[in-house]
Amino acid sequence: LSYKPSSVTINEYHEKQQITPHIDNKESGEIITILSLLSSATMVFQKNKEQFDVELPPRCLVQMQGSIRNEWKHSILPVKSTRYSLVFRK
Repeated sequence: LSYKPSSVTINEYHEKQQITPHIDNKESGEIITILSLLSSATMVFQKNKEQFDVELPPRCLVQMQGSIRNEWKHSILPVKSTRYSLVFRK
């Protein structure tokens, strides 16, 4: 599968900032790629009553596609220190 993103968003999060649960718009493409930088974060995935956490260490690369991208809400718990994320979409 050859998949090239057409846009990148750079986000800066300060101590205690978070991302609330959401599913990215379908227009964002089949695959969402996130590069997590500077500090660690906890990403939470939720679908109905199911939930699981993924620890994102600095320099971690995450790709969401298929059901995890389209059916599961994801969020970031309040960060402990400044964090950057680069989000690649198509």
